[in-house]
Amino acid sequence: MTKRDLAQSVLGLAMVFGIFGFSVWLSQWVPLPGALIGLLILLVSFCVIGDVPQCIALPWQFMLKHMSLFFVPAFVSVPLYQAQIMADFWALFLTIFVATSLCMVVIGAVTERWYRSKVTTSESRNG
Repeated sequence: MTKRDLAQSVLGLAMVFGIFGFSVWLSQWVPLPGALIGLLILLVSFCVIGDVPQCIALPWQFMLKHMSLFFVPAFVSVPLYQAQIMADFWALFLTIFVATSLCMVVIGAVTERWYRSKVTTSESRNG
């Protein structure tokens, strides 16, 4: 990693944590969790910019590559809550199933629409 990459990584981390801090502060007045507000701020800014800036993409690539490590604490704690999980099994199962299915459908529709707009834009430039 070069000095420039390191500087960009530090800037990207500072930007993301700054947005998170702002969103937590903003959540005092907006009835949404701070993390969700931060994700929405990032989403809107990426849509306005049209791409993820290199300074933000660079430091988060490691975390995306090793995302499964973030689920280890949750997996290890499952036996501690086994009785509660079994008591509410069907509610949890249906909630997880419905939420996952709904997210997959929405993300698929948005991705397909985005891809078609990119293809149409590309064809209009080349054609």
